Amino acid sequence: MILQALTKCYEDLLKKGVVPKQGWCQAKVNFAINLDVDGNIKSVVPLEDFDAKKKIFPPIIKDVPEQGVRSSGISPQFLCDNSSYILGVDNSGKPNRTAECFTASKNLHLKILMNVDNECANAVKAFFSKWNPEILKNIVPKAIYDYLINKGTIVFRYNGKYVHEDYMVQCAWDEYYSSNIYDKKGQCLVTGKYTNLRRLHPMIKGVWGSQSSGASMVSFNAPAYESYGQSGNTGLNAPVGDYAAFAYTTALNYMLRQKNYTAHIGGTTVVYWADSVEEDYNDVFESLFENNGSNMSQQELKSIVKNIADGTSININGSELKYNNRFYVLGLVPNAARISISFFMVYTFGNVLKNLIQNYNDLNIIKPSFVKFDYLPLRSLLLETINKNSKDKKAPESLTAALVKSVLNGSMYPAALLQNVIRRLHIEKGKLIEPGNKNTDKTFEQDGNYIKAAIIKAYLNRKLRLRGATKYLKEEFTVSINENSKNKPYNLGRLFAVYEHIQDAASGKAVNATIKDRYFSSAMSTPAKVFPLLAKLAAIHLEKISKEGDRIYLEKQITEIINLLDEENGLFFPRQLSLEEQGNFYVGYYHQVQKRYTKKEAEK
Repeated sequence: MILQALTKCYEDLLKKGVVPKQGWCQAKVNFAINLDVDGNIKSVVPLEDFDAKKKIFPPIIKDVPEQGVRSSGISPQFLCDNSSYILGVDNSGKPNRTAECFTASKNLHLKILMNVDNECANAVKAFFSKWNPEILKNIVPKAIYDYLINKGTIVFRYNGKYVHEDYMVQCAWDEYYSSNIYDKKGQCLVTGKYTNLRRLHPMIKGVWGSQSSGASMVSFNAPAYESYGQSGNTGLNAPVGDYAAFAYTTALNYMLRQKNYTAHIGGTTVVYWADSVEEDYNDVFESLFENNGSNMSQQELKSIVKNIADGTSININGSELKYNNRFYVLGLVPNAARISISFFMVYTFGNVLKNLIQNYNDLNIIKPSFVKFDYLPLRSLLLETINKNSKDKKAPESLTAALVKSVLNGSMYPAALLQNVIRRLHIEKGKLIEPGNKNTDKTFEQDGNYIKAAIIKAYLNRKLRLRGATKYLKEEFTVSINENSKNKPYNLGRLFAVYEHIQDAASGKAVNATIKDRYFSSAMSTPAKVFPLLAKLAAIHLEKISKEGDRIYLEKQITEIINLLDEENGLFFPRQLSLEEQGNFYVGYYHQVQKRYTKKEAEK
């Protein structure tokens, strides 16, 4: 189904004129060799100016004859290749192999262009017949020479025109390409037609973490991976026709080069497209899925969200987006020289948008005043599951894939999301960036605790909605504090926040270690061990508060919360809280802290 969807995507892209026809591909080209009529090199020129910051000659994208898979051995490409094949020069330190590469390229070009008689084809044939690699240094400036023999991809030009764009040359290539198709025939599993099968599929380039030369999505390199009777590198293990193999790889390579067709979540490359490959669908999806602010402002995003909630149409650039149009989302991860499929989902566009909005509603929670964003992107959620000081800022691939799928299909969030967030809270001791301090210019990505509270609220609310109530999960969490809740872990979190407030008021924050530093993790997991001690400390701290009004206010808050804690099984404080109950605790703590600072800002 994946290859069928990508083949259909190619056909839609071909109608728009943005991808090449079969036998051709789009490649990154750095340099052009200008030839004269006798095949002499007039100059070797970069196609873009040198980028001093990146220290590269940037490539341009050109439609060139299809480039085959070059995994090992010597395999020349027609009219677009590196310096080893085109010029017989490189820095590999293997002169014999380099000479063999040039000879193979020479034979290929002379064979294809043998019956083509025009000036540009004759110039190329003359070049290969007479070229001496030793004179290259005398022709090319050193700055270009060093890059040319190391990383450059080269094409030919004659009289200001690219040779591969000449009509007669193109006809010669098409004839050669069609006559050299792999001769194994069978039924294509993509199109259903009885046709020539592809033994080696073209490489996929642009997946984060994969080899720069590309990787295969369909390949078998050992009998252990092949079906019985289909071994020997015949291509029959996954019978894909030559056209379908070209089509799906061309479509995928094109989308991987376009920013508005791809997203990167952790180590997963996400590719998405609509049935009609209209980019307006992608713009809306990208803004809601990534929320990176690249295409739409927060105000535009709010307007789209309102339209979806009201069921009214979405109009982008004068065209109406259809809710019933199919939308595809494909997740790719690197795996050695191959690409693995992390997930593939097909929904209607309206269903995708509905689930994205539901995700944002689930994550909606009262924010610190310095947070200016309304919607949390997925990458921010995943960052809260890992150590911020680690060099590798990637969540596990299994968690990334499970989270993306749960967001897009509206199912339960992965349990690993809650587990990792609670573990980080224990390690970080729930430290919170406070409004009004030196960090007021920080974004939500730097305030993990706001995001952690949003994640826990979303996870527990979705579980309640999809799987029903549990002992301590009988009501949905509200956006801000719920002072009437009878949820014991929730109220214990609120009580801890009040105890912390009392210590701050008594000490003026001039303490080496707060109760949060010492007791937060224990209070969240084993309340019975810690809360009696915290109550004694709070009584001592209350006596140190000089302002009577503040003292009375805090005492009243303690009384109100304790009245909500029902004694159960002879225990006022539970011996131990489960993982989900610890999540309840933290949401209560966070809500109470936000109430405290909201009140303080209102007073100011």
